Amino acid sequence: MNCYDCSRESVDNPAVAVCNVCSAGICRKHLVETDRAVTVTRLLNREEELPLKARKLLCHKCSQALRQGSKVQELGFAQVSTS
Repeated sequence: MNCYDCSRESVDNPAVAVCNVCSAGICRKHLVETDRAVTVTRLLNREEELPLKARKLLCHKCSQALRQGSKVQELGFAQVSTS
């Protein structure tokens, strides 16, 4: 599989991962690695975040789109779900 973003630039570059959001192949150049919270639901639907984070691999475009949520929250608007 080749990198989707590279193929749009007419370059054949092998993918090293798949985006967790859009499932596009991603090369090292376009890969964005982030952490994702792991939670467990306790009694009375109380959600608790565990100390270790999971890896989340994203393409550049999805990474930018998901970061909009934190910018929206800083402005005082409702949080956008990224899970």
